[in-house]
Amino acid sequence: MNQKGEATLTLILLMVVINSVLLLYGLRLHHNWQKIEARSKIFLCTKEIKEETVLFVENIEKLNWLIRNTDKAEKVAYFIPFVWAYIGKAKKIKLVAKSLQLKSLTQYLITLKNIKKKNCPIPLKDFISPYKLGMNLGFQRDQFEQTLLRKNKWTSNLKLSDYQILLQYEINRQALWPKLQVLSLEKKGKLPFTSF
Repeated sequence: MNQKGEATLTLILLMVVINSVLLLYGLRLHHNWQKIEARSKIFLCTKEIKEETVLFVENIEKLNWLIRNTDKAEKVAYFIPFVWAYIGKAKKIKLVAKSLQLKSLTQYLITLKNIKKKNCPIPLKDFISPYKLGMNLGFQRDQFEQTLLRKNKWTSNLKLSDYQILLQYEINRQALWPKLQVLSLEKKGKLPFTSF
């Protein structure tokens, strides 16, 4: 009977050890799963934010090109008889282009708000567009009535859990069709503060 009790006690002790090891393994697996989910989520958020920002900037810059070249096109039209009907419409074309820029800004901000509702860690400064805002159909404008950029280069910092992605934007307005270049950098490590 004594040997049977020792064997039972040994089996119970062995089962407790095995269960403890399995519990620790399960907790570690759960922790790793949460890290993978956080990393996947921040990558998806970054992808959405980057796509929307590139689309927004490209739309604004194409309309800037139209605004900048409308007067030139009107001057050339004086020498082409079959386009004389369009002479004097430059102001209307510019007004339509400016209205489309305002619509694009509104859509961009609404899209960022919807992305933020999905619990994406969008920094507050991303809601301030890369363009200077004003009273001339939503933007401040230069002497050619183009939108003014705050800076040619700017960054956005997305943080979630212990993952951080830095987006660096740079726009080149010197090209015929201005392009926005985006560089994404992933930084891993413990962050003292996370923003949501």
